[in-house]
Amino acid sequence: MAHTYFFNNVTAIVADSRKPRLQVLRSSLYYMGFRDTEWAETVQDLEETAERVKPDIIIAALDLPGGDASGYFRRIRTGMSRVDPFTPIIAVLSEAAPDTVRRGVDSGADDLLIHPWSEGYLDQRLHNLIHARKPFVVTSDYVGPERRAAPRPGHQAPIITPVNVLEAKALKRKDADAVAGDQQACRRALSAHRMRALAGLIVGLIGDINGRYARGMVMDDANARDLARLTRAAEEGHLQGRLVGDTTGAKDMMADVARHARLCRDAQEFGRIASIAELDALGGRLAEAFDLDTALLLDNPTAGGAAAGTDRAPRIAAE
Repeated sequence: MAHTYFFNNVTAIVADSRKPRLQVLRSSLYYMGFRDTEWAETVQDLEETAERVKPDIIIAALDLPGGDASGYFRRIRTGMSRVDPFTPIIAVLSEAAPDTVRRGVDSGADDLLIHPWSEGYLDQRLHNLIHARKPFVVTSDYVGPERRAAPRPGHQAPIITPVNVLEAKALKRKDADAVAGDQQACRRALSAHRMRALAGLIVGLIGDINGRYARGMVMDDANARDLARLTRAAEEGHLQGRLVGDTTGAKDMMADVARHARLCRDAQEFGRIASIAELDALGGRLAEAFDLDTALLLDNPTAGGAAAGTDRAPRIAAE
């Protein structure tokens, strides 16, 4: 069935520093009916423009001057920018090399556009985003479209069906106020799920560190890596708690975790042995606050320990 799209209602950002490719995108979008389009050539341009115009879709090369755009995509997806985290994103790749494709997939982009593409390919990608957009999965290390064809055994990561603003505007199916309300509800759900997933990661990392301490591996480099990761996770968890309006005290616990993790990391850098008793206590309180099954998360010193850096969040069932 043929569809009539009103792409003139859609605000798009296209970011690419390669002039020939940018011209192809410009011509293709104009031919399809896009009229409200912003252009960027660097990562900084992309960020500043996206924060200013709040786009309905982003089409951007990964290899922009000034950095890797995939990092900005991840900040969008986790709600750490002022752009709606469910904004459709098409990542433009210069090659189909496995590492490049993996960067695009891990960034949370909805789709990949590998140069050169055939005529009509971009049209089909937009059609799929409008009519067959995938639900989003939320874990401690990934937020974005569900990639798996079938669920894995055990507890499943939380799934969110994002508001399809592109569909609403391109097909004129919802007014702006209705879309904005749905977007806000989805964003709160994302923050709540992300906060819980980060809590699971935090408890697991504390367990790993505690396990190595119990085995006498106090100055092990893995502790420094895990303390740095713990700090980042707890800092984001605190911010997610603020976004969701947490009143349980969990966001404050995460702020305390970040502070103690930094103290422990600083002590280790100066060759001192830091006490992790406070971190251990906070991990227990977080596990209780989120009703986490610590048997799945904590390192068992007598069993040789869990692999450092393993993401345990997908094992935690959403409430």
